Amino acid sequence: KQSRYLSIAYRRTCEMESLLHRLLFYSRLGSRNLSLNIQTVDLEDLVQIFFADRIADWDPESVQVSVETDGGTFLSDLDSEQITRILNNLTDNALKYAPGHPLLLQLRLFCLSDGLHLVFSDNGPGVPTDALPHLFEEFWRADPSRSTRHADGNGLGLFIVRYLTEAMHGSITARND
Repeated sequence: KQSRYLSIAYRRTCEMESLLHRLLFYSRLGSRNLSLNIQTVDLEDLVQIFFADRIADWDPESVQVSVETDGGTFLSDLDSEQITRILNNLTDNALKYAPGHPLLLQLRLFCLSDGLHLVFSDNGPGVPTDALPHLFEEFWRADPSRSTRHADGNGLGLFIVRYLTEAMHGSITARND
């Protein structure tokens, strides 16, 4: 019994620590006091490292990842810590709301004349069409009944994704395919 209680206490402590970090980060966003560490980064390498680290935590029969490129060079001026935060938020969102089994996460990188593109997709059901324009708004959440597994979101994850993307002079859109 003692071991079980200690395990619960430890898990709750980790959750509180994570929440505290998110709140501190959100506070920095709100005060516009977020300084970026912009460096020339190979985005493909960053994505590969990110997923290699995350895959270790997943059951390969539950989550599958594919990263595709057009063979180009993906050097860009970015903050690698914030790109990792963006990928974490997108991945966590897919894990919460895309009930596919297995969950298929696909990331595509390609270059067009207007710049570097990163497309993140999953095999989830998508979002109602009328909700798409609101997806990246602060505190916005789709109908909680859409997710019976996880109704604990706070409506900040995708807002943070948009904020960080725009802070690095990028843009973001969502669509159902």
